[in-house]
Amino acid sequence: MTARHRDRTGSLLLPLVHEAFANLWAVRRRSALALLGIVIGTASVVALINVGGNAGQEALDQFKAMGTDLVVAEQPAGAGDGGRPGGYDAADAARLPRALPEGGAAAPLILSGTRMAAGGRASCGSILGTTPSLARVARLGVATGRFLSDYDNGAPFAVVGAALARKLAPPGRPLAPGDRIRVEDTFLTVIGLLPDMTINPLIPVDFNETILLPLDSTRRVLASPVITTIVLRVAPDADPTETANRVARYFDARARGHAVAVRTARQLIEGMERQAGLFTRLFAGIGGISLLVGGIGVMNVMLMGVMERRREIGLRMAVGARAGDIRAMFLIEALVLSATGGLAGALAGMAVAWGFAHLSGWSFVFSPAAIPLGAGVASVGGVLSGYHPAALAARQDPMEALRAE
Repeated sequence: MTARHRDRTGSLLLPLVHEAFANLWAVRRRSALALLGIVIGTASVVALINVGGNAGQEALDQFKAMGTDLVVAEQPAGAGDGGRPGGYDAADAARLPRALPEGGAAAPLILSGTRMAAGGRASCGSILGTTPSLARVARLGVATGRFLSDYDNGAPFAVVGAALARKLAPPGRPLAPGDRIRVEDTFLTVIGLLPDMTINPLIPVDFNETILLPLDSTRRVLASPVITTIVLRVAPDADPTETANRVARYFDARARGHAVAVRTARQLIEGMERQAGLFTRLFAGIGGISLLVGGIGVMNVMLMGVMERRREIGLRMAVGARAGDIRAMFLIEALVLSATGGLAGALAGMAVAWGFAHLSGWSFVFSPAAIPLGAGVASVGGVLSGYHPAALAARQDPMEALRAE
């Protein structure tokens, strides 16, 4: 294409765009209805993509804040091959960090549910037998008092989760260190209270609703305590797949005929990312249905325009306009209508997504693909919807068109 031809094309394009706006303004009520469909469809696509992306990102951020270096090994407590009972040995759990090149810390878990009472109030909750290393592994802190120590093993001491502490609080005051909680036929002395915590989906414990006991102290409240889970925190730069394989091989030799299930935090994160991507595509498809409706509106405007402007089309052809010129005129009108609606809808969708994130207490994360995807699909859909009316206009017979009323 020569420079002269490019200049001529550019000089013709601006008048055509200006004329397209003028023609659409002449039927502004009809154009406004089509424009509204495009705006709603584009806003739906952009808002749903951003909301889905922000929801997934919020979940991932919360999960990553708890650490991506967690490994959990679970084993059933029932009988295995040869009728041997399941569960881990506490000594094996203690030796696990030294057996791995990744190092770290491991905490065994004995978990059970029961009913408990304190200060005249009763509630259901979980009993968790563990070791002091759980504070490092699960990144637990205390709001009041202290955590379990190596000197507490076998003692009737308890660290209480925040939500459970509120349920068991004596009338008129909060639960405090020194208070006693009755679990089954045993009285436990509270030595610490946990703060409110976000649930970690990898660790099968809601610490907010749990009483933590020293590992050997669980025999006071449970008839047959069994370690069914071991939580391990390794070096952050450790390869999660290789670490999981090493942990599985370590316990397979000690599993007494039981299958050992090993999961890593990064495996869960990858699964959550895939799920978030699936929901984003689903949301985009739902918004695409709205865009389809908007495209039908564009086609309706263009078809009505062709029918009402037959004399104009015939006159243009009579003075030398070619079929391609007529087709381009109507395609530019469809593009102007759909692009305007797409841009307005993209901005509206972004505003809706930001408002939703703000009301949900999330940090808003802009999805770079949302605006170009929403506005681009709207423009392409509008042009495709306008192609049939444009082709219909280009096939008009000049003489028949000039005789049209």
